[in-house]
Amino acid sequence: MKILLLDDDDEILDLFNAILNPHVISIFKAKTQQAAFNYLKLKSVDLFIVDIMLENESGTDFIRKLRNIGNKTKCIVCSSLMDSEIEDQTNSLENIQLLKKPFSKKDILNIVGIKI
Repeated sequence: MKILLLDDDDEILDLFNAILNPHVISIFKAKTQQAAFNYLKLKSVDLFIVDIMLENESGTDFIRKLRNIGNKTKCIVCSSLMDSEIEDQTNSLENIQLLKKPFSKKDILNIVGIKI
């Protein structure tokens, strides 16, 4: 499995990388939408893990842009807030799962679909 992580927090990127790296083919870490889209010009991925609140950006905007260009790849959206507004933002997008912060290693592996 090839995964693209989009989060502006280095600690979260490193945490996901440490948990998932032993179980997947490759992980690309991006701190901005632009970095993520630049990577996607070169390679494809099987899964996106996206923080909903990025600095000066929105994770749902990133996913909406993906869907608008025809990319239907599964996305996991991470947020510390899981209110009706977040659900409304993600309900209109296809192939989305929500992961509430704080999360455990088991939560991450389960939502990605890795059995240990």
